[in-house]
Amino acid sequence: MARPAAARGLKLVISNPQEWNDQNSCRRTVPTLSLPAAANCDQNNGRSASPNLFDKSPLQGIGMSYEFEEGLCPEDTQSTVSTNSCSPSLTQTSAERALAEYALVEEIHMAQRALDLFLNNRITEARRLLEPNIDTSMYAATAHSVLLYLQAIMTVSAEDAKAASKALRDTQALCAKRCRGRFSRSKRTEEQVHAELCHAECGLMLSALVLSEDPGLTALVKSGIRFKSSHSTYQTCANILRERAWHNQELRRHFESGVRLGTGSFNLIFSCVPSKHAKYLSMVGFSGQAKVGNAELKSGADPGALRGAMCALTLIGWETYGKIMLGSGICDVDFAGEVLSPLMRQYPSGAVTLFLAGRVAQLRGQFTEALDYFNRSMRAQSEWKQYQHLCMWESMWCHCFTLNYLPAAELAHALYKENQWSKTTYAYLTACFLLMLNQQEAKLNGETVTINEMLKEVIARKQKIAGHTIPPEKLAEKRYKRYIEQEKDLVFPAFEMSYVWGGMSALHQRPDIVQDILAIVDGKIAEIGPGGAGAKKGKGSSRIHSDSIFTLKFFRGVCLAYLNRVEEATGVLDEIVNAEQHISEDKFLCPYASVELAQMFLRMDDLDKALRYANRAMEFKNYFLQAKVELRIGATIEMIEEREESLLKSPLEEKSSSNEFYTPPSSPEP
Repeated sequence: MARPAAARGLKLVISNPQEWNDQNSCRRTVPTLSLPAAANCDQNNGRSASPNLFDKSPLQGIGMSYEFEEGLCPEDTQSTVSTNSCSPSLTQTSAERALAEYALVEEIHMAQRALDLFLNNRITEARRLLEPNIDTSMYAATAHSVLLYLQAIMTVSAEDAKAASKALRDTQALCAKRCRGRFSRSKRTEEQVHAELCHAECGLMLSALVLSEDPGLTALVKSGIRFKSSHSTYQTCANILRERAWHNQELRRHFESGVRLGTGSFNLIFSCVPSKHAKYLSMVGFSGQAKVGNAELKSGADPGALRGAMCALTLIGWETYGKIMLGSGICDVDFAGEVLSPLMRQYPSGAVTLFLAGRVAQLRGQFTEALDYFNRSMRAQSEWKQYQHLCMWESMWCHCFTLNYLPAAELAHALYKENQWSKTTYAYLTACFLLMLNQQEAKLNGETVTINEMLKEVIARKQKIAGHTIPPEKLAEKRYKRYIEQEKDLVFPAFEMSYVWGGMSALHQRPDIVQDILAIVDGKIAEIGPGGAGAKKGKGSSRIHSDSIFTLKFFRGVCLAYLNRVEEATGVLDEIVNAEQHISEDKFLCPYASVELAQMFLRMDDLDKALRYANRAMEFKNYFLQAKVELRIGATIEMIEEREESLLKSPLEEKSSSNEFYTPPSSPEP
């Protein structure tokens, strides 16, 4: 008897279990894939218009059966049936896989809806959408864990940290079940590779939260282990993206945005590691480049992908905060504005987008516009009070830069009362602004506040994270002691704290304000006396500490550099660079002055002098804030090298190493 012709296709029938047909019978059928009627593809946006698969009522009692062509039994089928790009792919031996892929797409769409709700300030609605499904849907569980993680980071509350950690661990356990064991990359289903990705995302967030629960050495080791595990899983996902032949392009698109978010973030993180530590991290597989990280995040910022918005937000955050606080202090604010524009169109009233618009305006020196954005962001949502505190923090610096110290003091005092992040820092800043006003006390938010009581809180409210005092609190403690030594006086305290935070980079665009600050500094120097005559080197009868004189001279040099008065700036800052033997405590002024000179000459394309001063800055050792300063030095040297290559019209070649974090190209079309 002649063998029947090969099957042209397979029909998957979704029906009630009582109506299942005998799968062993062979009948002639139309070669189609039948899914629920509501599952038709929306041709406008490429998403399924089907109901939520995790709403139990639509699928309750649903079963499935296979119908094969006449004369052909299931075990004889080997060919693949392809469907349109919006539907799950299907092999004749794995119809369940098609339904699993369809369900996975629905999971991702649910997470997208939750993200849209969150970015539109509807946080409670986002939680309500996700919570019924966190035990069954890995994407609902991951999205819900992200919300709890963000809340824990903002509140700095032990209870919130524990709740977020539990949610992240539960999500990892759910992802592990969805992986169903380890297989070769080619044999893993779409569901399994997405489970790997979600597991890696949760591991990265969990590594940060472990320190919040326990700041001891044991927690630090645990955090490192989780961080390494997440890093390794992202490497695996990157290889999967490169090597896998994807049947469902929508799932590939979402997966790629997640991989690029992870690889980009890790590259940015490791690019901040000082060179002296980077060589040790490379031995265990950690390394990264800021250029690679930026490129990955740009590629991942696909508006239609689940993590596209997160890639864009991470890119903006790195440009407006990462480069300033952990890098050279120089950012491309125009590029940040370009990345933000599509998000502003999509979420014009979103608290997050309004805040970032305010930050971009602030870095452009548009302080009035920035204050307006921050106020709108605070009004946009009231569920997360701590988010409003972030807006208050940036508004405080806008007032400081425009020399409006009283509203800045009110915001600092409000943060001291309401926020738990660092009471010491807030108390010190409140005192700083009152000192800038030359007022020993003031009425702030309806309460009488004095400098003395605020500075006492600096000592009383100190805290340690991972066994160490954070730098702003350490600086506040040093300045409290200086305040006592100088008979209750400090020199230019608010702008000193601003400079340490990297905030003064916003003044590059405002020479008018820089000119006013320079006048204040010159007036203070004149008040003390020519050359700081009578200043003391240590404890003694003179009122002003000699280091305070050097601090004033340093800020004078910075202002001159911002005003492009090169010769004057070089003379003043060179004096600071060569004054290490005369500075008793604030030795960080010397490398900072050298970096300022390096960046000034970099702006002029005098790269030889820029590199010389950058290398000179690296020679200073054993001073307060050394790790932070060395990050800035390293980033400045990298900028000089890139500029040299640019002037030579030779693109900078990527460094290659067996320990480099692997960055995949776009995955091939199936």
